[in-house]
Amino acid sequence: MSNISICAVIPTLNEEKHVAQCVAELKNQRISQIIIADGGSDDRTIEMARELDVEVVSSQRGRGHQLQTAISHTNCDLIWMIHADCIPPTMAVQAIGQSVAAGTRWGAFTIEHAAPAAASKLTTWCLRMANKRSRTTKFPYGDQAIFVQCELLMEIGGVPEQELMEDLELSIRLNKIVPPLIIENIISVNPRRFIRRPIKTFIAWMLFPSFYRLGVSPQRLMRWYG
Repeated sequence: MSNISICAVIPTLNEEKHVAQCVAELKNQRISQIIIADGGSDDRTIEMARELDVEVVSSQRGRGHQLQTAISHTNCDLIWMIHADCIPPTMAVQAIGQSVAAGTRWGAFTIEHAAPAAASKLTTWCLRMANKRSRTTKFPYGDQAIFVQCELLMEIGGVPEQELMEDLELSIRLNKIVPPLIIENIISVNPRRFIRRPIKTFIAWMLFPSFYRLGVSPQRLMRWYG
């Protein structure tokens, strides 16, 4: 395994129900630093993070802003961006280290949405499509836990500080330099947002990236999504 230092950054906004499990799994692995980048939670997210003995930084709301703020608080070799409602695989840090040792500069993981037992056939199919995309894409989304060497991240100007589609914009900029490695280890993703608003979420998954590439602003996409 490559002897690199890894900083895991978790952007949060009212994630008291999920952040503890994510942090616990990270602490079971050889992680150098964990930073909670909070965007103004008014629940117990920050309190829980401090109880878990991880660093907390506050930021303007928006994952891009939060991630970039956190990155300014680390000197680690590699940044690993993880959503609070995602559970990283047990051997994730080892897989990242091995990939970097083999020459990888950035990448992400495949995902698996845990569809509820009572989910409809349509919901199950939609979640399956999202899982399948994660295995073939060269433009990973944020829930795939993107990791990138700090040197490369600085080369593209850091994480795009925008309200929406910061993950796609990050992937676009990184791809201009080098393609990613999609690691087969599976990230478990909570399907809560899809279950709450299945049709709107699926439309966003399928169409928003195309709208964004056609020039629709993140602000307008945010208004459409609500």
